[in-house]
Amino acid sequence: MNQKQFCKRFNITEDQFFGKEKIEMSLDLSSVTSIPDGFNPTVGRSLDLSSLTSIPDGFNPTVGGWLYLSSVTSIPDGFNPTVGGGLYLNSVTSIPDGFNPTVGGWLYLSSVTSIPDGFNPTVGESLYLNSVTSIPDGFNPTVGGSLDLSSVTSIPDGFNPTVGWSLDLSSLTSIPDGFKKSDYEQKYIPLMKWGKGIGTHILCDGRFSEVISKKGNVWKLKDVGKNNEYYLVQSGDKFAHGSTIKEAKEDLIYKISSRDKSIYQSIDKNEKRSFSDCITMYRVITGACSAGVRDFIEKNNIKKKSYSVNEILKITSSAYGGGQFREFFS
Repeated sequence: MNQKQFCKRFNITEDQFFGKEKIEMSLDLSSVTSIPDGFNPTVGRSLDLSSLTSIPDGFNPTVGGWLYLSSVTSIPDGFNPTVGGGLYLNSVTSIPDGFNPTVGGWLYLSSVTSIPDGFNPTVGESLYLNSVTSIPDGFNPTVGGSLDLSSVTSIPDGFNPTVGWSLDLSSLTSIPDGFKKSDYEQKYIPLMKWGKGIGTHILCDGRFSEVISKKGNVWKLKDVGKNNEYYLVQSGDKFAHGSTIKEAKEDLIYKISSRDKSIYQSIDKNEKRSFSDCITMYRVITGACSAGVRDFIEKNNIKKKSYSVNEILKITSSAYGGGQFREFFS
């Protein structure tokens, strides 16, 4: 299938094919087993290429949501996509030198058995390397969620990754001096940073962002794979996002001020409440900022309808403040 046939079949323009014009919604190419040369889209939501068996040279899409490449078995040199959601590469068995993608969500490399020197991807959520049996010197990734190294039996001296949630080393048989598993138990880290100086990316209040600039206690940020801009304001260990600096500062004042949670202590957890009431309740109990809640709703396609507390508990189990919300009602 040539470029023109491809564009006609999937109803995209030539500019969208080459990435000059953004495809705002998701692009379902799950039936495609090969793609024409030059295809390099910018997709606002998800790009499904789950039947694609090989990646052509030069293919480096920008994807705001998930990128599904679950049938691809090898990665070519130079492949380093920017993905806002998750990147599925479950059938890939080896990683080439220089492969260090930026992934805002989950990076699945579950069939990879070894990793090359210099492999340190930027991962906002979890990194799955559960078939890897050994890790090279210098492998010290920063992972916003969990790092799964459950088949690794030994770790090198100096292994000291930054992990926001948990580190799975369940097959480890020997522990080098100075390494403490207890340092990687589940804990809350207000802000995580990738890169030196002000950093290239940060994770704060469950939102993974690309750093544009920083002045004083104000960051100017954007979502990975998108062209939007927003702000993050800090006061001590408290942070708040906003589409403007004013909105972020107002939300920060809301977060650090006292909030009356007692009105929710005796409510029926099965009673349906309006969508706006649910948002207010969640913010009061957890201190989540309005921009963070709005981002979570959009990314997870949550319908604006009535919910009970028990339904909210299921939806927010992995969200910022989810543990605090669960604890309040336990």
